[in-house]
Amino acid sequence: PSGELLYARSVEPNEFWVALLEKCFAKLYGSYEALVSGFADSALRDLTGGCPVRVSLREVLAAHDSAPNAAALVPAGGATALAAGAGAAGARAAAAAAAAAAAGSSGAVAGASAVVSSGNGRAPATAPLTLGALWGALGQWYREGSPIGCAYSLGAAQSTGDGGRPEVASAEGILRGHAYSVERLEEVAGRRLLRLRNPWGYGEWTGAWADGAREWTPELLRALEYAFEEDGTFWMELSDFVAQFTTVYTCRLFDGWRRLCTHGAWVGDAAAGSMRLPGWRHNPCVLLRLPQPAPLFAMLSQPDPRLRAATHPPLNATLNTSYPSATAPPPIGFALLPTAALRPRGTVRTSEMVLRGAPLRAERDVSCASEVELPAGEYVLVPFTLEPGHHGHWTAEVRVGGECELIPMPSVASVLERAQIGRAQRGSPTAVTAATAATAAPAVDKAKATLAQLKLETDEDE
Repeated sequence: PSGELLYARSVEPNEFWVALLEKCFAKLYGSYEALVSGFADSALRDLTGGCPVRVSLREVLAAHDSAPNAAALVPAGGATALAAGAGAAGARAAAAAAAAAAAGSSGAVAGASAVVSSGNGRAPATAPLTLGALWGALGQWYREGSPIGCAYSLGAAQSTGDGGRPEVASAEGILRGHAYSVERLEEVAGRRLLRLRNPWGYGEWTGAWADGAREWTPELLRALEYAFEEDGTFWMELSDFVAQFTTVYTCRLFDGWRRLCTHGAWVGDAAAGSMRLPGWRHNPCVLLRLPQPAPLFAMLSQPDPRLRAATHPPLNATLNTSYPSATAPPPIGFALLPTAALRPRGTVRTSEMVLRGAPLRAERDVSCASEVELPAGEYVLVPFTLEPGHHGHWTAEVRVGGECELIPMPSVASVLERAQIGRAQRGSPTAVTAATAATAAPAVDKAKATLAQLKLETDEDE
């Protein structure tokens, strides 16, 4: 035996933490095989406790192709040169490298859209990011110290001559189905540049701005403190980055923000499916109260499919291609809307949602693409599965830059009933009659009893 480690290891023979961390994950999930494939942003959440965000670069590329001048649309502050100290960059690189090991270096991809808020809490929209908006988002994540990574998905590689086999290099040197870390962002002479690193420590991009490429000058090498070495580190321009990779991900840390969580379950009639279905108001929900305007980020989680497979091995279950050792979890999503937008019948328009976890994904975590500035008021967060009848537990988590209260409710219908009685008690012109209030009272009493029980399961971690 050579004595060399078989799986994750550092290029430094005396550095052992990567292999030790991988061993911890293997113990948690039951085997090293259980670590094959997966999503690097999920691994980053495990390592940091942050909130995973994933953006489809295919959508960015499509938006750019349909609007050639989109690259000029740079958000305020997005064009600032973003040099970081070696300590911050090193921490990000280490976290991303460890996430790549924990996720099996797959960085598998799903699409994502950016949430654009109008600032009034009532009329947001979802739209693919432009190149300029993407650069602004990357800059925001970078400045706040959130680890950033990227990948070329196996799904996008299926049309290649090798059939999209994992970790086979493209003609330009980018490995398919492999996660890279983004270590640094710089804007030099109008060029938006990213420094990336292959966690293997070798295997680099060979296109423009690669080591030894004609774009480099002695002045630029000195300015960026860069030297040509076979160490897995390389620079790319933003346009090449978007063309060569299919996804970019981060794990937002939200340092200094409040973190609030509450738990619930889809059981029986409460497993009502998505908001496009007529019975969606039977879904459980969470009342969210903001006494003052504040920025807010939301995400929804379900039990980890890998962990569930390790503790309860399936007998005759559908295999999940993203988690080969696990059963497929149901696609989940959520929407956040003002309580004033709730109606007793019909569906909810997308324009009435202030945040949503989209697209629906069969994964452990689903988040919105960005935080949104919300005015003071009362909102309802509705977690749901894509189809009705999927029973399971869920956790709703919000990060908020101000005061906030979460109140679990047994259903959206109970919120509507509560609002009806409130209007009756205030003598509103639109109040329900005394007979209607009396009819609704038993349901409200039941909702209050359920609320008292659910509140015991609610935890708040500031």
